[in-house]
Amino acid sequence: MVQSSPSNELASRALRPAAILNSFPSVHLRHFLGISATFLTAPFIAGSATTETFQHALEYSTAKTASLATSFLSSSTVFTDYSSTSGVWASKNRTAWTSGFVPGMFWQLYQDTGESVWLNRATDWTNALQANVSDPDNDQGFQIYYSFGLGYQFTGNNNAAFRSSLANTAANFDTQRFNPTIGCYRSWTNTSSNPTGSPSLSDSSTNPNDPIFEVNIDQMMNLELPLYVGKIEGNTTLTNHAIAHADRTWTENIRANGSSVHVVGYNPDGSVQYVRTHQGWKPESTWSRGQAWAVYGYTMVYRYTQLPRMLQHAEACFDYFMSALASQSTDNIPFSDFDAPLDSQNPRDTSAAAIVASASMELFEITGQAKYRAAAETLLLALASAGYISEGTTYEPILRRGSNKWGSAESGTIFGDYYFVEALLRYKAIIGFDTSTDPGNPSPSSAGRLTNISTRAYVSDANHPMIAGFVVEDGSRTFLLRGIGPTLAGFGVSTAVSDPQLRLFNSTDNLTPIAENDNWSTAPNAAQIATTTTTVGGFPLPSGSKDAAILIELPPGTYTLQMSRIDGVADGDGLVEVYDVPATALP
Repeated sequence: MVQSSPSNELASRALRPAAILNSFPSVHLRHFLGISATFLTAPFIAGSATTETFQHALEYSTAKTASLATSFLSSSTVFTDYSSTSGVWASKNRTAWTSGFVPGMFWQLYQDTGESVWLNRATDWTNALQANVSDPDNDQGFQIYYSFGLGYQFTGNNNAAFRSSLANTAANFDTQRFNPTIGCYRSWTNTSSNPTGSPSLSDSSTNPNDPIFEVNIDQMMNLELPLYVGKIEGNTTLTNHAIAHADRTWTENIRANGSSVHVVGYNPDGSVQYVRTHQGWKPESTWSRGQAWAVYGYTMVYRYTQLPRMLQHAEACFDYFMSALASQSTDNIPFSDFDAPLDSQNPRDTSAAAIVASASMELFEITGQAKYRAAAETLLLALASAGYISEGTTYEPILRRGSNKWGSAESGTIFGDYYFVEALLRYKAIIGFDTSTDPGNPSPSSAGRLTNISTRAYVSDANHPMIAGFVVEDGSRTFLLRGIGPTLAGFGVSTAVSDPQLRLFNSTDNLTPIAENDNWSTAPNAAQIATTTTTVGGFPLPSGSKDAAILIELPPGTYTLQMSRIDGVADGDGLVEVYDVPATALP
């Protein structure tokens, strides 16, 4: 067991006893502990309190979707995308890129409840999208897979009309969108000479070889259409084209640190002409929903292909999303752009959190790694909290405070609601809402435990260190201790200390450290540090970086971890982390 130690009233950030932690919801832990920037990668398991929250959120979401069907959607010709700032849904027709999410939510709830009312609604709004089969739209994956695709699966894989619509759409999509020289499906038809000023100017051509050929990160999501049809029809061309698109997107739309570029413009010969953003702050910044599309998209591609690199890509994009979220947000809901100033131009985006929550549940199912379940629980608890769910308000969407893009006002989003419901249903299917049948989710009184705590603060010299104190009880335990400086720059911290060091002391000797480190990759157990970082859910440190880390087994006792800068470099901001490493996570 780990508890607090009053090492320094200003800088100490300590691990508390499980008995205390279990008295508080996980979304409020950082306020209880007084932490300025905490990344709870594997928060304590909240037992029945968490599952009851999720069960209630699903019941509320079901009721809100029924209200959507019976009040706003006057006929199956009506769809929606965003709400007004006051929470009133906007009316759209079948051509909206979001049109598939309405029948998609109905299909999800039919699958969950088995009720014919949801089957009838889903069927009606799916059939209303039949004309979309031949439309030259880059979002046919969103429109057709979430309608005809889910319908085909959830009605027993025997609806010949649905299957025909899927096959015809995938064939059109492939013909109209895939360019073999570039190796991608095209986003938007665009022959404008000024793509930044007129990013979605369309012409009558659907030739994928026409310049300018733009590919956005969103297009990863539309790959589910060719991948699913490739699977059920045995069409290897569709599968191979989707894989090629995912590979080229990884090369050009994903940066070395796992963050995403929104839009890449290609020349006809396949070379890159430019990168830009259409919904983020700047070309070099990271639009949070674009990052969420990358996490979900590569997870989905792995599901269909089982290619290890696709899972690795999903994990890298997930790690960046969660690290950037921790650096930016104090309540686990991202802003529209991870790098933009936190002002009125940078709205919250609950849809990004919902997308990653759903993807995290699938990553947990695939890998069994606790960090993915922890992330899903953290994000879902935040979304279900009073500030973001619409319960008790006149808001028509389920979730409040979504956004279209940086610079827009906050609103509800039909896709945010869809992925929130999907994430809750995935949690119900994988974990279950009955904690008595879930050995991995025991009651709070028996197994609640905080496994990671961190704080960001100003770092000076060894005479003025940042200090984290903690107490180890109940036998020896292994800890990963990290002092992050230069890697913070990748998360937009321009004042990060360039070369931090760590010193660990115990209560019997406050002068001689029992362990210390300057540059983590020079440690004798650097390989174990890197492996353990991944298994406990920490963001990776670049090889050769001047961040510090210690992996050490500690007997019961009182400890002080001091983080300071080395001599000769300037003071700056630093992040100190303490991970309680489970025995099962050790390399």
